[in-house]
Amino acid sequence: MTAVSFEKPFKQGFSAGDEWEAFRPIRPGDVLTVTTVLCDLFEKQGRPGVGRMFFIRYDNTFRNQRNEVVAILRFTSVNFEGPTD
Repeated sequence: MTAVSFEKPFKQGFSAGDEWEAFRPIRPGDVLTVTTVLCDLFEKQGRPGVGRMFFIRYDNTFRNQRNEVVAILRFTSVNFEGPTD
């Protein structure tokens, strides 16, 4: 697997929300690993003063030492242009 990095087009940003899905209990002593996948990139036009908005969605899959999926975190972030004048 190759890591992909990219420069976000705008400097201002915020978290647009997390969504957790749990599948198995996590117990003391469990060793967790996480795999992050870039799932979606898209742009929308924001209201005046916000400008263009760049949305990025990642899926993080958490596995225990038995390679069982214990949880998935879906994370969305937004970067925005801001005032253009």
